[in-house]
Amino acid sequence: MARNFVSRGDYLTMIAAAGGVKSGVGVLIGNLFGIAMTDAAEGAEYEAAVTGVWDLPSAGAINAGAAVYWE
Repeated sequence: MARNFVSRGDYLTMIAAAGGVKSGVGVLIGNLFGIAMTDAAEGAEYEAAVTGVWDLPSAGAINAGAAVYWE
């Protein structure tokens, strides 16, 4: 393995924004979307999953292959 390998990148450490974050909720940092793996208070570090398949609430039906955006 290459000596400069750090990690697979499935989880990234982020800093909780105003109001904090709840485990299992989608988070958007710039253009990077992830799912918070733990609760975190505002300003605290937490891990967010940036890969995988997740069951999240939606505003309606999503057709297979459609682009999906998080607001």
